Amino acid sequence: MCDLVPGQKNGNSLLPVTLVKMYDAKVALNNTRKNMQNELKLPNLPEINEDESIRQILNYSTQNNLLFVQSEHDGKIHILSFTVGLDGKANPKAMDCYVENQGIFSEDKIIALKYAKPTENEMNIISVEAKIVAELRYEYALNLLGRLGVSKSRVGLDFIN
Repeated sequence: MCDLVPGQKNGNSLLPVTLVKMYDAKVALNNTRKNMQNELKLPNLPEINEDESIRQILNYSTQNNLLFVQSEHDGKIHILSFTVGLDGKANPKAMDCYVENQGIFSEDKIIALKYAKPTENEMNIISVEAKIVAELRYEYALNLLGRLGVSKSRVGLDFIN
């Protein structure tokens, strides 16, 4: 995710972006159900079929936590979650990267990403290629930026005796 338009920045060809890990919504629903089961100390929850699973996922669709992406290959719509559970209790998992060529990509939608991977006492710069599969609408990108800002700007406190 990037809040800059490619090509607007002068100078450096590396554009900072934030990658957000997406989870299959069915897996996220199962995680939410397991958490609910643990919190309520229930021995088990009733099994749900595919249709009921989709219905329950769609109940969360107004909470700005889901992304619907239509596959170019088979036209199937995939439902993805920004968090590991659908209940919105977890923060999104994000990683800061840099995209080459100021984020401008060709028709094949392949971009080159760079990120720092810490090892014992060093930082290794890793380069990978990635394919663009979707673009967030402006208002969704703003919502996600706000959620990421909250999770990234938390102050760590400690007590001194």
